[in-house]
Order: sequence, then structure tokens, then C-alpha cells
Amino acid sequence: MWSWSPSRRSPLPGGPGIREAVDRLLNGTSETGADAPAALRAVTVMLWISAGATVLYWTTFFTSGAVQTSSEGGYIAFERAFPAADAWLVIAAAISALMLARRDPRALLWGLIAGSSFVYLGLLDVLYNLENGKYASIDGAMAAEVMINLFSLTFGPFLIIYVWRHRRWLLKN
Repeated sequence: MWSWSPSRRSPLPGGPGIREAVDRLLNGTSETGADAPAALRAVTVMLWISAGATVLYWTTFFTSGAVQTSSEGGYIAFERAFPAADAWLVIAAAISALMLARRDPRALLWGLIAGSSFVYLGLLDVLYNLENGKYASIDGAMAAEVMINLFSLTFGPFLIIYVWRHRRWLLKN
């Protein structure tokens, strides 16, 4: 069984602490039992992976530049406008994942925020790519951009629908 040693204390009165929430996620244990929505663990894991991948993307962008699809000034300026918005996405995805693992009612709000952030950023990126003919020439970096666009524009709406569809379960407390 996987375990670690952060505080067991919860920021919510009577709620699970971080350790218990992560243990539930990784070990499949939950006080919620059979009434938990299908794919809850998968959605939570995808949110954590999304947050981590976004941090990795920007680390690569600013260090090696391997994810840059062009060295043109306009493209670089456009991309450099994204880190703050992507940081918001990372924060929203991480909080949403944590709240889902804790079965905290705030998971509904943070899931909607994260989902809409995925959609917004995905649409902004797709529109830039279409207006600038970026999809006409697909190399490795552009293929990664296409995958990011597809993920953002599918996972974002899925997350919005998922948390909304399960809002009664999330709000039960």
C-alpha cells in the first residue's frame, strides 16, 4: 500500500486531510463507497497530469525551446502571453483534483473553472494557428500543439459536463 507522511489535518472541519485524500486516490479507498461517480479517479488523475504537463511545457519552452513551433517574433510574442493564463489553468486543475479527491463541494466550482479554462485557452490557440497557417506544416512541435489543442477542446467540455452532471453527489456533505 502506498503511503506518505504529510499532515493529516484538514482545512475543513471534519474533512479529510491531504494525506487521506491522496491515499484515497492512489489506493482506491473512499468513505463514499459505491455511490462515487464513475471515472472519478480517472478524472482526478487527468487533472493532475494536465497541471504537470503544462508546467513541463513552459519549462521546456523557456529552457530548450523544443516545443516552439517557430522562431518568428510574432509567434514568440504570442506564446509569451500565455504563461499567466496557463498558470491559472494549473492552479484551477490542481485545486479541482484535490477537491475531487476530498469529495469537497468546492470541486464543482473548481471543475467548472478548470474546464472553462481549458476551452478558452484551446480556442485561443486554435484561432491563432488557423489565422497564421500553422496547421499547414506539421513537424514534431506542431504535432504536440495539435495534441494540446485536441486535449484542451475535448477534456475541457468533458470536465464541465462531468462535474455538472455529478453536482448533486459533489454537493452532498
